[in-house]
Amino acid sequence: MTPSGTESSNQPDSVTPTSAGQHGRRSSASHPEAMKAIEAFNNHMLLDPELGGVKSVPTLVRQVNKLIHNGDQRWEQLPKDAQLVGGVLFAYMASSPIPGILNDFITPDYSKANLAFFYKDHKGPTVDRAIAMATYARGVGADIYMALPPDWALSCTPETLAEHYAAVARVMPVMLVTNVYVAHGQAFGLETVKRAMEAENVLAIKDDMCGDFAHRLCHLAYGRLNIIAGGLKENHMNMWPYGVDGYLSTFINIKPQIAWNYWNAIQANDLAEARHIIFDIDTPFFDYLMTIQGSFDAALHAVDELYGRTKRWRRKPYYSLNDAEMDALAAFMRGMGLLS
Repeated sequence: MTPSGTESSNQPDSVTPTSAGQHGRRSSASHPEAMKAIEAFNNHMLLDPELGGVKSVPTLVRQVNKLIHNGDQRWEQLPKDAQLVGGVLFAYMASSPIPGILNDFITPDYSKANLAFFYKDHKGPTVDRAIAMATYARGVGADIYMALPPDWALSCTPETLAEHYAAVARVMPVMLVTNVYVAHGQAFGLETVKRAMEAENVLAIKDDMCGDFAHRLCHLAYGRLNIIAGGLKENHMNMWPYGVDGYLSTFINIKPQIAWNYWNAIQANDLAEARHIIFDIDTPFFDYLMTIQGSFDAALHAVDELYGRTKRWRRKPYYSLNDAEMDALAAFMRGMGLLS
């Protein structure tokens, strides 16, 4: 398994499916029919008032198509020809200094389009709707549900969480997220994972608890679940001797070569190079992000704006960086060689 994109456990619950527009032809996700199907899926999901936002390739194509036509609103449309869609995507890719800029939206062979759906909260009714939406999503080709269920006032038990995962797993594959176990402690988390693994369609787990829990998680679940280290590369390094399949990388979206350099060092057992990337790049970067008002998530939204991926703004009452804070972040990243 290779490094993959970031999902912060501090964000609202999210579903990150891969929706295939396959009609017996290669590069099918770039065909207008597939684009329309994906967009129809987006519109269906947005009928849920608790869905905060959607990120998908048709939206990108519409925006770029308008941009390359001098911002003319009339061009904010999906091209009628697959080659024209490909041309719009190529224009976006060629104008960006970031390798792999399209990876968040579409696979390199254009066979599948990646979508992300962001929920505003983790309340029970929201989860019920998410399960209902998952039924629809599975029907149109979504691959996996990253589950972070609600646990108000520590109301959940290992049994009830396992039942929740099993309910979603009957609809589509599930990735557990250990963040929900943090307040309960290690024994609770391990018991929950043990029970959840009884559901056949629970396939993966992302760890946020780290430390000794991560070691015990690897011992319990390695080989049964795909184990993904969350956040920092040092979390992955901490789990690596015990059995871990991959990690979620922030840099894969902004400086992919850093993520790949670390991964290649791990694959080559070059621990000196891996330590260099952790101590000289990864740790200083995240240490700085954690000092920013609004913390990690506000900072990452700001980083996305600096790289031209999206805007920094988050829904109130979440804090968004002001212009002076953006300038300070940009100066720091230029000093780190992360921004030109």
